[in-house]
Amino acid sequence: MGNYLDQEQAINCPWLSFKEIMTILPICETTAKKIVHDIVEEMKLNNEFYFNTKPRRIPTRKIVERYNIDVNLIRREASKIKNC
Repeated sequence: MGNYLDQEQAINCPWLSFKEIMTILPICETTAKKIVHDIVEEMKLNNEFYFNTKPRRIPTRKIVERYNIDVNLIRREASKIKNC
């Protein structure tokens, strides 16, 4: 899990890879790859667009919604660090 500055940088990206997910969530690489795989499978079923690249990228909003990430808290704490 990264600090608030790293997390803010990740959530500001429209698409995330498993490495960026690991920055936001306190998980290991295997779990992050499984999350990406699960979300990609869900997106395939719903005929949603996703990047079929290596590493796969998924929309940031999917991670934020699925894991109830408080984006405002991350931005607020990152701002405090920047101002120090």
